[in-house]
Amino acid sequence: MVASTQKQNSMASLLVTWLKKGETFCPTRWNFVIDERSLYTAATRNKLHFLLLHFLDCPECRRRLSKRFLTHIANMQLLLFANILLYESEKRKLSVFLKRKNVKAMCFKHADMEAGKHNATHYVGSDIDVLTEKKNLPLILSEYLHRGYQKKEEGISKEIQLVHPSNKFQIDLHFLIAFPHNGELNAYEYEMVTRFTRDFLRFARMRRDGFAYAPPEYHFLSMILRFWYNDMVLGLKGLYDIGMFYVNNHKTTDWERFFVLADTYGLKKKIQFVLATSSMIFNFPLPRTVAKTLPLQVKVLIHGVTSDDIALFPPVSRWQKKSNAQTVQKKYLAYSLLTLLLSEKVSLRRLMRPKILRFVSRAWIAYIRSVFHLYAYTR
Repeated sequence: MVASTQKQNSMASLLVTWLKKGETFCPTRWNFVIDERSLYTAATRNKLHFLLLHFLDCPECRRRLSKRFLTHIANMQLLLFANILLYESEKRKLSVFLKRKNVKAMCFKHADMEAGKHNATHYVGSDIDVLTEKKNLPLILSEYLHRGYQKKEEGISKEIQLVHPSNKFQIDLHFLIAFPHNGELNAYEYEMVTRFTRDFLRFARMRRDGFAYAPPEYHFLSMILRFWYNDMVLGLKGLYDIGMFYVNNHKTTDWERFFVLADTYGLKKKIQFVLATSSMIFNFPLPRTVAKTLPLQVKVLIHGVTSDDIALFPPVSRWQKKSNAQTVQKKYLAYSLLTLLLSEKVSLRRLMRPKILRFVSRAWIAYIRSVFHLYAYTR
């Protein structure tokens, strides 16, 4: 068990290094020892499968990896390209329908792809996530039922899930921009997310491709909201994409407006935490406003979460299994503690609990170590 955990941690560290160095990075040249199963698991759960395609083109890596592993990646590549073709086809059909009916809707993956300046292999899966006003859902649902899609009976109140019976392509219709994959929003969070979704769609503008695009300030906020509430601060790709958005869009984003909006929705501390964590793990630059005003509370708490904490988790579809109960409980606890500690209004009495004090103490110790390390390095 200990050996397995060490392998997983090692492969999570490899993925972080890979993202920091860029896609031209070669694990073999950097003398990483690769555990094939652990790396494949970590890469796919963190939606970083596209990094593994490097092994198909690198002669040095191919000599060190098993034929079975390389065949597995080659099959994954074929499936990935097939999904891209299917995704583009279904996206085009959806675009034509939205333009014809004059329905304002955003396609999450497509908008994120444009904002992050990534190619299709970084985002495409076998589904389309669509955000629109709740009043538009019956119209879109009726159209896709007519096309032969089937409505999934399971699911939660945040979305309508449609699946094609033959190719299994899935279209998820959302009326909230963020909602936990497992769990619920409390009353305050639901009201805030509802308000943000309404404003997001109001300021979004339709383009020729038939989809709506929000101003960069709203889109960036939506990425952080989805990482916080949908993903529960889990998954390297979501955190990496947030850093990449800043790198690619910092000149065209109105940062004063961005932080006014963050205050308006009561998200300032959460946003500071996510941006600072992305900067700490991937060495992304911080927005100047964040760097100058980062409170000590956030500086300490980002040291309470490691890259391994973010990268290693059971697949979402298996969170209900008993075998994952202990790990899932720890993830929920860490997420709940962060949410509480970064709330804009929280009483001191609520913080005086053993689990909270232990979490904060560990963060303080890690923070003090990092300060001493930086001091020793810069002397």
